Parts: sequence; C-alpha cells; structure tokens
Amino acid sequence: MQEDNYYFNYKDINLYFKKGESISILGSNNDEIVSFLLSKNIHVITYKSLYEFNKKTVKEEISMYYDKNIDELLSEYNLSNKNISELNICERIKLKILISILSEETIIIDNILSLLDDNDYKLILKKLNEYNKNEKIVINITNNIEETIFGNRLIIIYDDKLLCNDYTLIALREEKLLKRIGLGLPFIVELNKYLMDYGLINKYYLTTTGLVNELWK
Repeated sequence: MQEDNYYFNYKDINLYFKKGESISILGSNNDEIVSFLLSKNIHVITYKSLYEFNKKTVKEEISMYYDKNIDELLSEYNLSNKNISELNICERIKLKILISILSEETIIIDNILSLLDDNDYKLILKKLNEYNKNEKIVINITNNIEETIFGNRLIIIYDDKLLCNDYTLIALREEKLLKRIGLGLPFIVELNKYLMDYGLINKYYLTTTGLVNELWK
C-alpha cells in the first residue's frame, strides 16, 4: 500500500485514512479486517509474518532498503547484527517496523505492540510518531484498550457495526460505549479523570510525561 490517502469499504463501513494520520482500530472484527486487507494484497505486520523464513542477517535485510550507516540504525533500534532466525519476538517486531519505515510504506500493525517489553514499546511508539509526522499513515489494529492512546483517531468496529470514528481523546471519553462492549478506559485516561475530579488538572494528557509536567508546574 502506498503512502497516499487510502479508502476501503468493509461490510458497508466506509473507512478513509489520510496522510499524517495515526489510527487505532479496536473491536470484535479485527481478525476479519486483517483477513480482508490481506486478501487485497495490502501489507500488514502480523504475528505470523514475524516468523517468515529468512536466512539473512539483520544488516543484510536492512541493506536492501538502506545503504547508509546501518550501524547507526541498529543502535537507534537497539538491534544487533545476527541471523534473523535468532531474533526474539521484540527484535523481530522492531526489525519489521524499521523495514516498513525504510520502505516508506503505510504501516499497518495487527495486535503485536503488546508483545513488546516496556522499553521497546516506548521506543517503537516514538519511531512511529516520528514517521507519522512525515505525512505517513500508521494504522494499529488492536484488542488492547491501552494501545488506543497511540494515534490521533480511534475507530471502534463491533459486530460488523461502526460504533465510533473520532479523535482519540473524544472517543476515549465515551465510557458508556466502552463498557457496553466490555472494555474499560485506558489507565492514563482513568488517571486523568481522577485528577480532574480533584481539580489538579484542567485538561487531558495522554502521555505520562505531559501529565507529570503539568502536575509539577
């Protein structure tokens, strides 16, 4: 899939993504959406794709897309040059996302960010946000409510119905809707609500850094 604005119709649900957007898709139809995208030959980083057979080393794989200082990239992503078959799950995710960034593709991720450890999770979110600011599209398909704070738009599809398609912060205030489909609020949103109730902050902060900085003013 190219980096241009993108549109597709899924079971009479019209979805449109434009350059510079990062989107989370949450709901009960995620597996079907991924199958639909794969059937259209749209590249999705899935758990299965992390284990595609590959005899190359990390450097050999990266060199297919990037011919400058690869060692700097390895350092940035905390990767070492070894055979891809020897990589652990976190390393495989980082390499797949790095290759997608180097390929200048729209990045679609299927429910794998929660497999990262805390440090790698923060690193990858940082890299995806940097990539997104360059007028790229990043789509994170997830079942994890905590991951929905990533991105500027949240789409909720449940039982073939589009329940929500709005700015992330507005969507995550729909507590009744989330509870109706068996989901709670992300921890950071719950914490914001608690602090607002006590008058300690007057607006929402979706990053821990932003919230801490506000409290220490």
